[in-house]
Amino acid sequence: MRHGLTRFDIATTIPVEASESQVPEMLQALLEERFKLKIHRGTASQEVFALVVAKGGLKLREAIANSGTAVVEEPTARLRHSSGA
Repeated sequence: MRHGLTRFDIATTIPVEASESQVPEMLQALLEERFKLKIHRGTASQEVFALVVAKGGLKLREAIANSGTAVVEEPTARLRHSSGA
C-alpha cells in the first residue's frame, strides 16, 4: 500500500445464464453497491489535431544506435486542426 491507497481483490461468480455483454454492467452494479462507486458517462465535442504526412511523403532516416547526437531536419508533416464535429 502506498500513498494511502487500499487494494481490494474482488471475487464473484457470474451466473451461467449471463451473456458476455452483460458482464461489464454487472461489474459496474457490484462496484456501485459495495464501494459506492458512481460512474457518469456522456459525450462532448472537442477539438482534435491530426499529424499527417506531407504531400511529398516521409523524409525520415533510420536513427544510428548509440550515436549520442540528435539530428533535426526540416519538418515533413503538417499539423491539421479539426473541430471534432
